[in-house]
Amino acid sequence: PPPPPPPEPTPAPPPLPFLQAPIPDLRLPPEVRNQHVKQQGGTEQDLQEGFTWNPDENRFRDLHPLSYEAKAANALAWLGAVDSDGLFEGEILVNRAEVAVFLLRTRFPAGIPETNYIRFTDVQSGQWYTNYVMSLPPKIQGYSDNSYRPGSPVKTVEFLKMLALTFGLEEDLPHIYDDVSPDAWYGPYTGIAIHYDLFPYRSRTELLPGSTLTRNDVAIALYQVLTRFSSLESMPGQGKL
Repeated sequence: PPPPPPPEPTPAPPPLPFLQAPIPDLRLPPEVRNQHVKQQGGTEQDLQEGFTWNPDENRFRDLHPLSYEAKAANALAWLGAVDSDGLFEGEILVNRAEVAVFLLRTRFPAGIPETNYIRFTDVQSGQWYTNYVMSLPPKIQGYSDNSYRPGSPVKTVEFLKMLALTFGLEEDLPHIYDDVSPDAWYGPYTGIAIHYDLFPYRSRTELLPGSTLTRNDVAIALYQVLTRFSSLESMPGQGKL
């Protein structure tokens, strides 16, 4: 008898919706193009064209080049928000000092706004994160004891508030989270998680307010925001906190 026909190949699953997001235009503001061209070994033609980010470049050998984590991490590396030394270490938890660096370097690639006002009792001058924490928007007030707790892992809801205020995102957006109390202090910021699909691996109905975030989580969330704007210069706030 003839051999049985080979089994039908299993069809590939459809791509997740967030993988189809448009690639952001990371054309650098004019004041930082010269610096990036020099650092990245670009040419005069690169300078004239704005030296835009190459989405196919992978600077991190511990990230699969086709993964969404790699796309996000490489976009942030291009902006100077993270160091591109070959390892991203995406599973490491992000603390509150590190998230200030992530946010401000992404939002202000030309340099963070200057301030000399230390408003937290546990943020000392001269630390690697001091200028970033000091430059956070004034509405980020820390804890009731006037501390910032830079070494504590950042929680989801803390990140949402810091992201919304740093990037000037709209507040009180609708959401359908079952685990968010109507009178929660972070209520005005929870809707941005749905609107920008900040946590695409999570349920659409559970925010997990107290959960911590990894470097992968933060990178993807920031990348999701970047994909919604035509360029860095088109973000709300016109470059001011």
